[in-house]
Amino acid sequence: MSTGTHAHVDHSRSAFTGGTTRRAAPWQSPTVRRGAVDVAAVAVLLSLGAIGFGPVFGGHHGHLAALGGVLLGITIGVLAAWRKWSRLGTLLVAMVGYLLLGGALALPSTTIAGFVPTIETVQRLTLLSWQGWRDLLTVALPAGQFDGPAVVPFLSALVTATIATSAVLRLVTLRWVLLVGLAAPSVLLLVGILWGSHSAPLATLQGVLFAAVALVWTSWRSQLGDPRAHAIFGRSARHTRVPRLRQAALAGAALLAASAVVVGSLAWLAPHPDRNVLRDHIVPPLDLREHPSPLTLFRHLSATLEEETLFTVQGLPDGARVRLAAMDVYDGDVYSVSESSAAFSHAGETILPGEFSDEQAAIDRVTFSIENYSGVWLPGGGDLRGVDFTSDGAERLEAGLFHNPATGTALTTAGVEEGTTYAVDLARTPVQDAALGKDLPLDLVPDSSFRIPRSPARVDAVGNTLADFVADAVTPLEQLRQIESTFRQDGFFANGTDEGIPSYAGHTITRIAQLLEGKSKQMIGDDEQYAVAFALMARELDLPARVVMGFYPDKGSDAGNVPVAITGDDAHAWVEVRFEDVGWVTFDPTPPEDQTPEVNTPEPNPRNEPQVLPPPDIPEERDPREPPRAESEVDHKDDAGAVATIVKWVLLGVGVLALLLLPFVLIAWLKMRRRKRRRTAPRPADRISGGWSEVVDLATDLGHDVPPQATRVEAAMTLGDRIPTGSGLTMANRVDSHVFGVPEPTDVEVEAVWTAVDSLRGEFHENASMWQRLRARFSLRSLVAGRRARRQEQAARR
Repeated sequence: MSTGTHAHVDHSRSAFTGGTTRRAAPWQSPTVRRGAVDVAAVAVLLSLGAIGFGPVFGGHHGHLAALGGVLLGITIGVLAAWRKWSRLGTLLVAMVGYLLLGGALALPSTTIAGFVPTIETVQRLTLLSWQGWRDLLTVALPAGQFDGPAVVPFLSALVTATIATSAVLRLVTLRWVLLVGLAAPSVLLLVGILWGSHSAPLATLQGVLFAAVALVWTSWRSQLGDPRAHAIFGRSARHTRVPRLRQAALAGAALLAASAVVVGSLAWLAPHPDRNVLRDHIVPPLDLREHPSPLTLFRHLSATLEEETLFTVQGLPDGARVRLAAMDVYDGDVYSVSESSAAFSHAGETILPGEFSDEQAAIDRVTFSIENYSGVWLPGGGDLRGVDFTSDGAERLEAGLFHNPATGTALTTAGVEEGTTYAVDLARTPVQDAALGKDLPLDLVPDSSFRIPRSPARVDAVGNTLADFVADAVTPLEQLRQIESTFRQDGFFANGTDEGIPSYAGHTITRIAQLLEGKSKQMIGDDEQYAVAFALMARELDLPARVVMGFYPDKGSDAGNVPVAITGDDAHAWVEVRFEDVGWVTFDPTPPEDQTPEVNTPEPNPRNEPQVLPPPDIPEERDPREPPRAESEVDHKDDAGAVATIVKWVLLGVGVLALLLLPFVLIAWLKMRRRKRRRTAPRPADRISGGWSEVVDLATDLGHDVPPQATRVEAAMTLGDRIPTGSGLTMANRVDSHVFGVPEPTDVEVEAVWTAVDSLRGEFHENASMWQRLRARFSLRSLVAGRRARRQEQAARR
């Protein structure tokens, strides 16, 4: 028994290495040498493709990630071919390698000591496996300054290297070896080009070398690695004594000369080739944090450029205003534009009506010519139905055009400047202007269906003075008119241009508190402060209010078809509040510009409040419904938060583990269902035949090739190196006698056969290692082979 076992091991080793003797070295096998050359050729092709990621990352980041992915993929492919892993096993090993080494090669900032992955590393690698492709196209170059886009070269190199290496080592058909072996590196090369940049100094040399290596390897591989049969390396009849090495050198020199001619021709014919990359066709996603709020420029436009012409407008209806932007979020420093009220979307020459648009409204075509204004925010917003740029750079301006239909805000990331001309198709909306005396019912109901984003900051001065501003007004519209009237009557206008009248720019919490509760007891400011204070009071009343910045000329100016010059003095800010049935109602809380404070004489109390002694300070009492928390309660709350965090991570880990184990569970369930179906077949003969199929499937999962056309006796002889030949032949003969016999097998005979099947399975497991048994349990080979056999049987029947 011992001698037979050793002979079996030596025989397997000899068959694997391809040698004819027991002591044959692996390199002496033609199969091993041919596979080594194939892997080397694939490695060179993949490395040439990985070079293309260098320029887009501006240095070694792209090369490190791509070449690391190539090395890891080749290693996995070689191990998979050597150990005969299944496709699923190879995929799982590649996934594990991606998560283990992806942090060191693509996300070093998330690892420990630059190598050991953390939970953050696994999370980001999982997300960046599909988000990184978009990020690499939208980040500013070089991409190496960002942490995350390097996942693209690492992942693409890992996948293509694993597929190419596995294909050239495991596929048998030459056509498929060459097809997959060349296609996978070509995909990596193509990804490097499409996700790259215009700067590619080695692009021509890279392409020529790729084509040369592919040509030489394909020619050699087509001749099964025999240089004498190759046309280039073949010996001529007249020079039979010329050494093979010399002919190889001559062939290489000829190939290099041809490559030099091609490179020189390309450099002469196309010294500056137009490199087409995807980032030319992808518009980066809009990030409003990159663009400051237009309200921060209000003082500059209205005071510094007070007499400068910002732009000219033609076709503006009488009484209409030129909208610049609507701000709906206040963070304590700036009232800014948010994306949460309605997402910004790409706009063009034609814009469909939005949710809050009137499809039957008349359309006015308004043209703009920019002079001293510059910025990304586009004058002429509102209910837009189209924007047509007519100046130089129109394509660039159109590519970056975004519109928010809910707020009527438009911007172009390219920015407008002097010389920019464009026309907008603007839907005409009725002017609901409470400040100009528009008759509106006092019982209007605020439109609660329109959600204004909640502002994270709150000004205490607004809540302290709101009751004085509202007075005895009851309905929301009455309250807003009362607040507006108080600002216009009791406030003073100053924008910092008059000496001796202090009026600071900005609308921070401190500046708004100074406006409402300043030591001078005077409200002094311009549109910026009054509009923000009014909007904050409206929000305090839980009304959907927003601040709008724009332009409108003096009341006496002509509009219509006459070009109107808009200066900095025409810049204004106002407030809009939305009501049901009427839409947005406009309020102008800013006092008249000629209503300025007196500097030399002390100003009386602007609100004419009676002089009464202030009430004594009463210490603030806690809400009796909220007793003070004990220290233990605070600790319990902190502990609960910690426990919740731990539970969240545990659930996340369990979910990831379940997702990883799902394929294995599915495979085990399919095999269990197949075994049950065979053992409970309607006919006893089919149950006995199914028992032998169970043995063949187990052998197939363990890596033994059983010819599908072989009889049971032949299959038993084939598997004789794994199980005792006598047991296999006895089992095969018994199954044949029951299947082809005249009497129908009894249930006792069926159970005896399945008992023998379980005995044979045990013998298989005894001769296999633990890893082989585990791999066989979750192998797909028998499932795929069974499906292929059923298809062949159906085809034969047809």
